[in-house]
Amino acid sequence: MEIHVQNLDLTSVLHSGSAAYDSEGDYIGTRDVTVGDLVVEKLVTQLTRSDQYPSLTQRIREVREEEIRDQIRPTVERVIAEPVQRTNGYGQPTGNPVTLTELILAEAKAMLTAVDTSYGSRSGDKRETVIQRLVRETVDKAIRAELAEVIAAEKAKVVTVVRARAAELIAESIKAAIK
Repeated sequence: MEIHVQNLDLTSVLHSGSAAYDSEGDYIGTRDVTVGDLVVEKLVTQLTRSDQYPSLTQRIREVREEEIRDQIRPTVERVIAEPVQRTNGYGQPTGNPVTLTELILAEAKAMLTAVDTSYGSRSGDKRETVIQRLVRETVDKAIRAELAEVIAAEKAKVVTVVRARAAELIAESIKAAIK
């Protein structure tokens, strides 16, 4: 028996009317199965069973993220540079147009210099700004961590000295009791 195959490529249909499913496994209709479909299915099966699959998927994510960044960067740069018109609650223009950079800087300055009115935000009787509270809490945390290490080291030294001295006293007491 001889089989002759002519004009076969990746788009050649091998089977018509196969059930098709989406990525969640839901039925979405029928489709034609091509040589390309079978090749891709075989490659995916082999790749997912490979030891290199985790590093390959990580690299694919990295390339995807780089491509997305490259595609949206010009749009983001344009939006940041172009002036926008501030409006009131009714959509009516108020003031002069400003860039997004100016709006972000103004909002950051307002947030950082505003007095923190949240519960428990008082430091003694004086009110502090958000940035002052963040600096105070960060410094306090760093000092506590540093002191905890120093205190633990000193405590270990004291315990060693006390144990040594206790051993000496016990030895002296035993010698005195024996004499």
